[in-house]
Amino acid sequence: MNVNINQHNVDQVSLDFLTTGSSECMLMSKETPLDNSKDYVFCITELQIPTNGLPLFLPGLENTILFNIKKRLIGAGLDDLALDTEEDNQFFTKGRTLNNDNNHFYSVASFLSEMNAWVNTFSKRRIDNGMLGVDYGGVNINPDLNPGAPIELLKLGIDPTGKLKFKGTSYFWDRFMIVPTPYAIKLFHLENIVNNGVISVTFLNGNVTLSGVVDGNNQIIAGNNPGTVTVSGNLSIFTNLDHRHEILVESHLNIPSQIEIRDGVELNDRNVARVPFLNSSRVSLSMYDDVFDGKFKIETEAYLGRHSFIKKTDRFKEWISLNTSYELRYFRFLLYCSYRVFDNASSTFKIKKIEVPIDTTDFWQMTVRFVSIV
Repeated sequence: MNVNINQHNVDQVSLDFLTTGSSECMLMSKETPLDNSKDYVFCITELQIPTNGLPLFLPGLENTILFNIKKRLIGAGLDDLALDTEEDNQFFTKGRTLNNDNNHFYSVASFLSEMNAWVNTFSKRRIDNGMLGVDYGGVNINPDLNPGAPIELLKLGIDPTGKLKFKGTSYFWDRFMIVPTPYAIKLFHLENIVNNGVISVTFLNGNVTLSGVVDGNNQIIAGNNPGTVTVSGNLSIFTNLDHRHEILVESHLNIPSQIEIRDGVELNDRNVARVPFLNSSRVSLSMYDDVFDGKFKIETEAYLGRHSFIKKTDRFKEWISLNTSYELRYFRFLLYCSYRVFDNASSTFKIKKIEVPIDTTDFWQMTVRFVSIV
C-alpha cells in the first residue's frame, strides 16, 4: 500500500507506547485521538524490545539431548549398554550437562563455543586417563594408549559455508562413535554422514566408509583407520540452529479480516507487524600472495540486549487499513515471538507462538502512526 502524506487535509497521529514488565500495552483515551469523519491507515514505525528473554531455543523447552559419544566396542551391538561411557559425554540443547536448565544461548557463536568445549573436554579426559585396547573390544585396537599420550582425538569446526565438521584421528574413530539424535540430525543437516544411527568411520576393503560400523550380524567391527578423517554435514547450520522465527505485534483494532495458515491449520490473524529474525552471515577469506591460504572468518548477526526490530528510518512500512475511526478510544497491542519447535513424532519443525518475556524492571517501546486517507 502506498501512503501519500504530503497533501492538504491529511491528518497524522502518532501514539508512543512505553511498557514496563508486560508484553501487553494499551491506551484508553478520554478524547478520540483520530478524526471521526476520516478513514485511516496505520503502521508501526518503531519497535524496540529487550531480547534477554528470547534465547536460541524456545524458553521453557526441556533440556534435550543432541549428541552422545559412545565406545566402538568390537563384537557388541549398537544398542548394547556397554557402549555407554560417562554421562558428560552427552551434549544437550542447554550445554554439556543434563541439570543445566538455567543455561541459555543467545547467539550461534556462543552455542558453537559450548559444543567445542564439550569436544575438548571429552578429548582431554580420555587422553589423561589413557585408553587400553582391551576396553574397546580386544587386540584389534592398537596400540594401548598410556595416560597423557601426545595424541589428538576429536576436534569440532565449521567450513566457510557453515557446515558442521567433526575431525577425528584414527585414535578416535577406532575407539568411539558419535550418536546424534533425530533432532540433531535435522538441526545440523547430518543426514549424509549418519548410518545405522551413528557417525562412524571404518577402513574397509581399502576404502574409508561411513557405513561399515557393523557386519552382517549387526555386530560392531574394528575401524582399522589409517589416519585422520573429517566428516561434515551437507548444509549450513545457520539455516536451522536459531529457532527464533518472528517478532509479532497483534492488535484488537478494527481491521480487515486476515487468515493465517500455520502447520496446516487455519487461524485468525490479528498481526499488524511481523519482523523475522535474520540469520545473516558474512564470510571473509584470507589470501597470501594472491593464493587462498585456507583461513577464513565468519561474522554473524546476534540479537543481544535491546534490539530495534523496526526503525523510523526504515524505508518500507507495512500499512494496514482501519475499518472505522469513529469513537476510537481503546488501543491494545500484544507482543509475541514465534519459535520453530522440533516435533519428534513427525521429525519436522512446527511453529509455536509465545508472549515475549518482559522482566518487571525492563520495558519495550513502540510507535504507531495513523494517517488519514484523502
